Amino acid sequence: MTLQNLILWLIAVAFVLLVMLIIVGKNYAVRQHEKQLRKDFQNNKDHYRDVKASFIETRKNKGNRIESSSKH
Repeated sequence: MTLQNLILWLIAVAFVLLVMLIIVGKNYAVRQHEKQLRKDFQNNKDHYRDVKASFIETRKNKGNRIESSSKH
């Protein structure tokens, strides 16, 4: 009876530890995924800021070219 109780306790403890390990692992994976999403979002913001600046610069250059050609 005592050996059977000991085995049951060991199984229960192993099950609880397994569940805790799964929860911790999932939380770690979620944190890593969120970190990657934040990094991707920041890279996208930087990329689109550069694209917008390039677009504005291109429009300015086109405007200058039109003005200079109309002066002649």
